[in-house]
Amino acid sequence: MESRHRQSIAFFFLLAVVWSSHAQEDRFAENPIEYSNPSGMKDDEPLFYATIEGGSGAPIAPKIVIFYRQPVSPYHKPVERFLYCNNIDWLIDGKPVRFGPTSHSSLDLSDRMVELVRQPVTMKQLRMLGDAKTVEYRVCRDEAELLPEDIAGVRELVRQGEKLSP
Repeated sequence: MESRHRQSIAFFFLLAVVWSSHAQEDRFAENPIEYSNPSGMKDDEPLFYATIEGGSGAPIAPKIVIFYRQPVSPYHKPVERFLYCNNIDWLIDGKPVRFGPTSHSSLDLSDRMVELVRQPVTMKQLRMLGDAKTVEYRVCRDEAELLPEDIAGVRELVRQGEKLSP
């Protein structure tokens, strides 16, 4: 149990390093404004993350990231599920919306593989998510929906991000 606890701490430390790598590279840049579902990442379930970087004269760069974690065992090496996906399909209040192309990367850890599907968006598109009553999305064939607290978190993210705009 203690080993598993250490692995979880190491995993979340690694994610924190990945998420904050921009701030570590440039001490003079502002930290991104970000939202991540507070329940945390679970195996075989997507985790929604949104961030807005920029401000103080730099262009505002919002993006959405879907994290997906699969366990690794001596008998099972997971396959990257989203490697060949070119987009995230969105249903906002039941209406299909396209935001643009995605990029994919993955992290191989000793006991987990984590996939990241990134999608740049505009502030207007992020605002659409925050103003919605329901938001569903599909990455490849996997469907999920944002919880009400995710939508509220995006709404607050947009509110904070609007302060960055000149």
